[in-house]
Amino acid sequence: MFVDSDSFLDPYAVRNIVQPFREPKMGGCAGRCDVANTYTNSLTKMQSVRYYTAFRIMKAAEALFDTVTCLSGPLSCYRRDIVMEYKDDWVNQKFLGHKATFGDDRAMTNFVLNHHQCTYQDTSVCSTIVPKEHRVFLKQQMRWKRSWLRESLMAGRFMWRKEPFAMINFYIGLVVPMLAPVVVIYNFFYVPLPCGTSVDGDDDVVFPAAASKEYDLALRLLVLFLLRTGASVADADCVVYVLEVNLGDKNDAQ
Repeated sequence: MFVDSDSFLDPYAVRNIVQPFREPKMGGCAGRCDVANTYTNSLTKMQSVRYYTAFRIMKAAEALFDTVTCLSGPLSCYRRDIVMEYKDDWVNQKFLGHKATFGDDRAMTNFVLNHHQCTYQDTSVCSTIVPKEHRVFLKQQMRWKRSWLRESLMAGRFMWRKEPFAMINFYIGLVVPMLAPVVVIYNFFYVPLPCGTSVDGDDDVVFPAAASKEYDLALRLLVLFLLRTGASVADADCVVYVLEVNLGDKNDAQ
């Protein structure tokens, strides 16, 4: 069993985490990790929501197919014989010629998941202290994201052999984050670019139809924000009317 130094175990955490090993094919199990310092500030509150999503939704969904892709460091358990079989490769793991010094939980999970099943036990609970300063939080996330990318590429070599729904979910979760920078650049830089001037010689710039839709959505989100911050419905209606007129003029010019 592996436990982080800053984890605090519930009294029945150990007893509950070993229950799935009654299944002979089960190679590893992850426990649930909650945030101990949730109410310190807004950053810790957001991390608490993230931990809830990561464990009680994402890992729970992966556990339906016994393909939990990360038996997280705060609380996890493996069959001893599997750990002993891969311990040398685990300790001496290298990536692109460099020794891997972080992400050991994902690395061991890959060794186990390649030939065995991995699950999640929600009744095995621990808590941990999360960063309360943005600088520390960003360093932690950068370290986690590097290990996620490295080990996800490793897992991609065998996840195609797993249950079809688990396989599809894994590869979508791998590809979409990699495409995220492209989507952001396209929507923030390419879409707003003007495509020329109007036919009648006016100086007004004509935007592509896609850009008009993007601006329409963005402006309506602005109206929603105004309503949530206390603006009256009448004021919001006026803003909507003005925006619709302006956007309508642009669409007519096309």
